Amino acid sequence: MRKIFFIIICCILGFIACTEERAEYYEGEDNWVQFYYIWPVEQTYISPVFLPYEGYRPMLSSTKRQDTVYFRLHLIGRPSDKPRKVKFETYEAEMEYNYFLPAVPGEDYIAFDDPLMESYLTIPGDSAYVNIPVIVKYNPVKMGNTLQADFRLVDSEDLVVGDSCLMKGRFILFQGY
Repeated sequence: MRKIFFIIICCILGFIACTEERAEYYEGEDNWVQFYYIWPVEQTYISPVFLPYEGYRPMLSSTKRQDTVYFRLHLIGRPSDKPRKVKFETYEAEMEYNYFLPAVPGEDYIAFDDPLMESYLTIPGDSAYVNIPVIVKYNPVKMGNTLQADFRLVDSEDLVVGDSCLMKGRFILFQGY
């Protein structure tokens, strides 16, 4: 009888110990946002991840006038059920190759402060990860050139930039004919 009682107690304790915690979403003072990167960070910037695939480089032409690259963000902090805003700013960086031209917000891609992007830069309250789109546009003035856009996360009212190694993004865009 003791053995059966002991086995029942062990089974109950084992069942209680095997519950899985659900991933939380984040709010509060210690809210961080950073680019999600699956490989060891050895670069000074993060390239697009996942959609359509990591390192994707859009190629535009007179027949394909718009494309989208996605950057995945990761939130760290306390649980939240409210949407949070994330902010980006462009900055000048050294070109990857000397023949690259800087991409101009509003001309070569939709600027982050454009009203069209506002809904995309709002992270739902039930999310710990989110894919932020960057919508690139065809610019006939720059036909045949390769453009580079560098941008970084900045603190917002809701979120603080996390790891400084994971705050910069870059995409390369080829403007075809």
